[in-house]
Amino acid sequence: MKPKTDPTALNPRQVAVRIAERVDRGQAFADDLLQQMREDGALDARDQALVRRIVLGTLRRKLTLDCILAVFSDRPIHRIQSRTRQVLRTALYQILFLDRVPASAATDEAVKLAGPRAGGFVNAVLRSCTRALVEKSSEDPARSLQFAARPYDFNQPVFPHPADDRLNHLEAIYSHPASLIERLERHYTTAEVEQVLAAGVVTPGLYIRINTQTGSVELVQQALEAAGYTVDPTEDPQVVRVDPVEGLFAQPAFLEGRFQVQDLSAAQIAPLLEPGPGEAILDACAAPGGKTTHLAQLSGDRARIVACDISAPRLEGLAQNLLRLKIQSVTVQQADMENPPEAFLDRFDKVLLDAPCTNSGVLARRPEARYRITSKAVSELTALQGSLLEGARRCVRAGGLLVYSTCSVLPEENDEVVAEFLASHRNFSQTGNFFELPRPGRSDGAYGTQLKRLT
Repeated sequence: MKPKTDPTALNPRQVAVRIAERVDRGQAFADDLLQQMREDGALDARDQALVRRIVLGTLRRKLTLDCILAVFSDRPIHRIQSRTRQVLRTALYQILFLDRVPASAATDEAVKLAGPRAGGFVNAVLRSCTRALVEKSSEDPARSLQFAARPYDFNQPVFPHPADDRLNHLEAIYSHPASLIERLERHYTTAEVEQVLAAGVVTPGLYIRINTQTGSVELVQQALEAAGYTVDPTEDPQVVRVDPVEGLFAQPAFLEGRFQVQDLSAAQIAPLLEPGPGEAILDACAAPGGKTTHLAQLSGDRARIVACDISAPRLEGLAQNLLRLKIQSVTVQQADMENPPEAFLDRFDKVLLDAPCTNSGVLARRPEARYRITSKAVSELTALQGSLLEGARRCVRAGGLLVYSTCSVLPEENDEVVAEFLASHRNFSQTGNFFELPRPGRSDGAYGTQLKRLT
């Protein structure tokens, strides 16, 4: 993005189009660009929140939007110039899925963003889409728009009919590639697959884990509620759900290290390691540090934790989190855990390997990941996961515990990786397991398993 002195940076929809285009081209991840936007400081908190909603929402619903645009455009989607395509997607997303954006305002703004050469085309397509919207009145699945801000149908067939093309119907309605849907259907029931798909297209809940080293859950809850936030308890006594997101990271409770953002399901992984005071613990792929800081909290900040990652910039973010949360028990070290340092071998009582994965359990938060889950990508990741697991097991002393976890719901990355590991290492035994599918608007998907080294 351009520096904050650029006047176009003050237009949130312009920023949203620019970010969406870069992500769509595979040049960057949405989270990284949204973080950069926050750090640039050109937009106020309200406009930053709008950019975030537009960017992430458009990415979540890209295939749905493209299916609709294809009906009302006189040219194929892939033939539309990249920036114009993003203008159309982000504007149509606002019209259909944001409840406070009038269609006329979104269209007029899109025409301005498209410029004189493409403005007329953008205007015609968006107005055709808008004219085709009617109050929900039929049960025709080819006309019914799911998850819209208002109860909409189209006055003509727009989506593939499930009786004619079930997979492409699901792809269009839920905006997940048909190849990913097929992969999920190999392992899960119809209801479970639709749960995963629905979870990937709605705005996820925001959960925070209270840092009980610096205060109580009750005090943090009182402080946030006094600032206008809704705080709801969960089944985990240290994790609460907070709404809305806007302004949360400027709150004193965050700046003073009284809580860490962490999903409810992700907060179930560190307890599998059962960290205790005085234990030597390795977090093998630690950045950005959510689970590292949880390990420290669970051990009363009295374990001896080494947090490693192959990425030095990501470790800088982890170190900043440690300072904010006032954690003293963690040492940060750059390392490649496929080839762990000699000093790590047989040294640790406990090792956590939160492995890189397809992110298939967190597609609501990392929406672009769904478009990158291919057979080749899964194969490459499972090979990396196996290699990292091999490196991590070399760091566990006899009698120690290794926890392997991912934020994937694909068995290829979870049970199958573990089964292959156990077949090769008879001195390890699987002693516990956690798995959860993502829930729409609620928690993410997550997997974790305990591997005990016997000898």
